[in-house]
Amino acid sequence: KNDGSKILNKIGCEKNQDFVCLHVREGLFRNDENRRPFRNSNIYNYNDLIQYLINKNIFVIRIGRKSQKPLNIKSKYLFDLPFSDQKYNFFDIFLIKYCKFYIGDQSGPTDTAVLLGKDCLKTNMLRVFELPPTTIKSRTICKLPFYKHNNQQLNLKEYLNLPYQYHHPEFIDNELDFTENSSEDLYNAIEEFWNLIYNQANVDYQLNQIQINFNKDLEKKFEKMYFGNDAYLNNFYRKKLLFKWLRSTQGSYCQNFLKKYYK
Repeated sequence: KNDGSKILNKIGCEKNQDFVCLHVREGLFRNDENRRPFRNSNIYNYNDLIQYLINKNIFVIRIGRKSQKPLNIKSKYLFDLPFSDQKYNFFDIFLIKYCKFYIGDQSGPTDTAVLLGKDCLKTNMLRVFELPPTTIKSRTICKLPFYKHNNQQLNLKEYLNLPYQYHHPEFIDNELDFTENSSEDLYNAIEEFWNLIYNQANVDYQLNQIQINFNKDLEKKFEKMYFGNDAYLNNFYRKKLLFKWLRSTQGSYCQNFLKKYYK
């Protein structure tokens, strides 16, 4: 903790200033850019989200070891760790553990944030039955699939109703691809999440009815597949763990995202 605090001060985070971690998966780290490219996302779509936090005087640290695209925002409240010389094995863990909150997509660092019990804004998520929001203030938005042959976009309800083979961790399909979160959706998500985290009255973190209904629908859909004859799920060695994850859900998807896509 002492060593991490010294580095944090060295990179420009002021004493007692809140800092957040941001991680956006790219293909360089695992060299899988051409195998399942829909797992990766464009960091530049996060520019408005980053600027929102900077304007709130929050120090933003983009974490990760390797990255293809350096951040193109210049601010004393922004640090691009993959393109720096401040890479230490413990530092990423320190940052995730002590950040005010965590923002990330479906990746190892996000798993770590969940493990450490952090309030998370999960963006560009792919598998809606995995990694649910496990703290009451955690929120999620996901990528949405579309049919390649006609570019027809599916909404979130249609996505949930697809068989489990389309939600499987090893999903590779020639029929569907995924649209990543737009700059607008990411901005709306961070605005909602920031108000949730910094709400002084500490009452607005309670889920509204659309979020409660969505969480119930998610569990019911998975339960139907779990006790049904879905071969992809029945042969998946982690299916019991997935059920436990869903039942540990505390937060939900962002209200604005559900209003827009859960029709």
